[in-house]
Amino acid sequence: MQKLLFFILIVFFSIYAPTPNPAQQFQPDDWREIHAEQKAQFYQKAALNKAAETPNQQRFDVNWYGLDIKIDPIHEWITGSVELKAKAVKDSLKSVELDISPHLMIDSVRMGASKLKFAQGLSIVVISLTEAIKPGDFFNLKIFYQRTAEGNSSNAITFQYIGGISHIWTLSEPFGARDWWPCKDTPADKADSVDLRITVPENLTVASNGTLVKVEKSGGMKTFYWQERYPIATYLVSLAIYDYYVYSDYYQYSPTDSMEIQFYVFPSQYSLVKENYAKVAGAIDIFSKLYGPYPFLKEKYGHAEFGWGGGMEHQTITSLGGYSLSLIVHELAHQWWGDMITCDNFHHIWLNEGFATYSEALYFEQVEGKDYYFAMMDADRYLGSGTIYVPNLTDWGRIFSSNLSYKKASWVLHMLRHVVGDSTFFKILKEYYADPRFQYGSAITENFQEICEKVSNRKLHWFFNQWIYGEYYPIYEYSWNYQLENSFYNLALTIEQSSLSGNLFKMPVDVSIKTEKGDTTIVIWDSLATQQFSLTLDSKPLQVELDKDDWILRLAYQSTKKSASNFLEQNYPNPFFRNKKLESGIESSTLIGYQIIETTDVKLTVYNLLGQQVKTLVNQRQLPQYYTVRWDGRDDKDQSVAAGMYFYVLETNSFRQIKKMLILW
Repeated sequence: MQKLLFFILIVFFSIYAPTPNPAQQFQPDDWREIHAEQKAQFYQKAALNKAAETPNQQRFDVNWYGLDIKIDPIHEWITGSVELKAKAVKDSLKSVELDISPHLMIDSVRMGASKLKFAQGLSIVVISLTEAIKPGDFFNLKIFYQRTAEGNSSNAITFQYIGGISHIWTLSEPFGARDWWPCKDTPADKADSVDLRITVPENLTVASNGTLVKVEKSGGMKTFYWQERYPIATYLVSLAIYDYYVYSDYYQYSPTDSMEIQFYVFPSQYSLVKENYAKVAGAIDIFSKLYGPYPFLKEKYGHAEFGWGGGMEHQTITSLGGYSLSLIVHELAHQWWGDMITCDNFHHIWLNEGFATYSEALYFEQVEGKDYYFAMMDADRYLGSGTIYVPNLTDWGRIFSSNLSYKKASWVLHMLRHVVGDSTFFKILKEYYADPRFQYGSAITENFQEICEKVSNRKLHWFFNQWIYGEYYPIYEYSWNYQLENSFYNLALTIEQSSLSGNLFKMPVDVSIKTEKGDTTIVIWDSLATQQFSLTLDSKPLQVELDKDDWILRLAYQSTKKSASNFLEQNYPNPFFRNKKLESGIESSTLIGYQIIETTDVKLTVYNLLGQQVKTLVNQRQLPQYYTVRWDGRDDKDQSVAAGMYFYVLETNSFRQIKKMLILW
């Protein structure tokens, strides 16, 4: 799994730029940082788009959209219509307000045979009805509109060329659907179904949501009829258009039934993507067992390659600009978390992105083991400021913060798993999946919290309040000593907690104790600035470590003044990139800390998974104190080591401890 730990400068595609090389769009590394960073800049161009429903829009629910549009790649135009069926839900409805980009121009609006008056503003079109609609009654509107090349500065729909062939694609999250069709553009109001009738030059293929019903040819053009029959948010409606190479695989979900997996691939990329694409069926099976059946079994799943770094989880047809397995798994997981259950508003986008990011770790735990799971969580550790809850929806860069909405949000689920226990945690996910209030609908943090409390039979307000709505993390400084009484050892443990926010965290903390007879772990609950714990052992304690397996997003260290034990700390950062230049010009490296309590011979050595010595960091006699050693990922011959898992070992005359580290590309 590859992720950047610092910002990347992004080069965007533009209709004015030279024709891109398709291979440049398929980089397997660092996809999530690119994904989040591009979204932030990509969407900021649509600053006029509002982020909330108007009072008028709260008075009606949309049941169905029918898009019938013709796309002219040469002139970069869209012409056609969108029809909607909706129901008034409160008060009499005398007008209808729809979201619309200033790049769209409405030609006319009709209700049946009647032509309606409308007033189009910068972000809203107000359609006057000929008669008021009573609550509970349905109504239909048909809007004829067009979009010219002047609208391409907003980028919710992009026209470009790849290999001299027209490529048109959409990416509407969070509020971009209105840029290519007038709609009620909010994730809270999902249409029950959508029909798309898309006409393009006959050399092109249209990939979209749901099921392809038919394709018709006429006059050098082809019309693709796609039907989405599951509820869908507007931002998940998608077009990806190119002269694709199309092939299929199948996910067999029962002894007698299977679902088609469709791949729409740039022909030059087939050899690059086919290996990881072949793993999609297996990944669907893994998530189906962890969460519940794939949500759109009656339709399909698939990938449509598009000219953008990263990916977008369009319902039943993910748009991909890369082929790394972590990217594929992330977007697939969104079909459950983001598409089937969608955040009700983007204040709570962690319910989409945090769940999908955590799903990567769960997937690799299933195929690679628990060590890989913990290594991936280490890679997503974020110790900076900011709340996971997004306070301001006009700052789209904040919505798609890779550190908060993706990484730290995934740690919320990781920590919750340890708080409630494995069995309960996975019951929570299945219950959340199956709850009819949210399945194929939308949810906010408190809805998920309610499920967690119901399944675990615990009050968890404290947990979500401190991690979703609070900032930073706990910092634990601890010390310990012991006394022998009546053949038992009384271990006195003192924990002093602080945080950069000034608020204290309530968390269960694993206390791992190494004794002469073996190792044991005791769970204590810490929530105060200073707490003292008395633990009774039947063997002499040799070493104490807090949260050894990293179940808490925290810092923890033994007080060098108060603790009388040898210890080896986890390296930081972990993972780290070997031999990568940071913006400061300094090569990246990792820092290893350790303490010894007596004058002794000390050896600190790095080994690979085969047990071969890679690097000797320390080999000398040292005085008792705390030390730090930096390693830049080079071996004893000053050669860069390969990416992967390594062990580092601290040895003295009377002490030995081993820890793991992960090196990325």
